[in-house]
Amino acid sequence: MKRLILIIMIITLLSLTGCVIDLKGSGVEITDNNSRKIKTGDLKTFSEEFDIKGQSNLKVDLNTNAGEISLTKTSNKLFKGNIKTNIVGIEPRIDLRDDRLNIGYHNIRKFRLGNFNNFINKWHLEVTDKLPLTFDIDANATKSIYDLTDLMVKEISIDSNASDVDIFFNKKNKINLDDFDIEVNAGNLEVNGLSNAKVKEIEVDVNAGNATLNFDGDIENDLELDIKVNVGSVSLELPKNAGIFIRKDSQLLSLDIHGKDFEKISSNEFKTINYDEKKYKIDITIEGNASSIDIK
Repeated sequence: MKRLILIIMIITLLSLTGCVIDLKGSGVEITDNNSRKIKTGDLKTFSEEFDIKGQSNLKVDLNTNAGEISLTKTSNKLFKGNIKTNIVGIEPRIDLRDDRLNIGYHNIRKFRLGNFNNFINKWHLEVTDKLPLTFDIDANATKSIYDLTDLMVKEISIDSNASDVDIFFNKKNKINLDDFDIEVNAGNLEVNGLSNAKVKEIEVDVNAGNATLNFDGDIENDLELDIKVNVGSVSLELPKNAGIFIRKDSQLLSLDIHGKDFEKISSNEFKTINYDEKKYKIDITIEGNASSIDIK
């Protein structure tokens, strides 16, 4: 019921404000019927960096709004950040307290919907590859690229709202990724290289949005994948070396399977014919309404 209410709220908000969100271009643009503009001025640069000082791990809380975000590794610092913006009133906040890094804005209440033509709000962030990392990310009306290659990623929770988000694992994660929680609301999110993430559990919650998970290779552990999708779509490109079990807990979902030999166990359960023979297994549970699931 809460998820249905959220979908109704999103659709109602967009219809009442007349908002058009275009996140596929070179930047982020949000317009309304009145073509209101936020105020821009001179380009300002904010920089911050921290050294490793006794931390055994790092919790990263990242809250970004209406900007272009990139995140990658650094080998010689705990954190390095460079922010360029010409939006009047924007004041980034980067605080480190013990093993907790908070990144966001001091004055987020001044942000509102408007016409973001000719604005600049670019955040380039680097986090250490020397410590286990826990990410808690809120992305709101952003175009974000999180390159987690060569990092020690222990947990990730990402809440993406009206955003385009790309996540990459181009090499093996240095440690096991225990939990990967994804929520997409009225936006697009794509993960590439999931086989390299060494992830054990993934939860995906999509509402009026799209999520794509590409494994891009063989896995080396069992995986549980829980998908909830309402008025959206999820695309999965699964590894060839795993046995796949699927349980679909709704008749209001379109399930399309390509290139894999599945046998039907019951009206809502399927598994690959070689499921029991495979060393590693992926168990998938799917529920939702008015949505499509595409599996390759």
